[in-house]
Amino acid sequence: MNEEVMKNISLEVVRERLLDHEVPYGMKHRLVDWRRDQ
Repeated sequence: MNEEVMKNISLEVVRERLLDHEVPYGMKHRLVDWRRDQ
């Protein structure tokens, strides 16, 4: 494996981890906002 391929793979992994974190985070905030409005 050359360096370019390694970099691309690590970027993909980082992106997937960020997406995994973003979704629950956004959901939590939406729930908090919804409770506040009620």
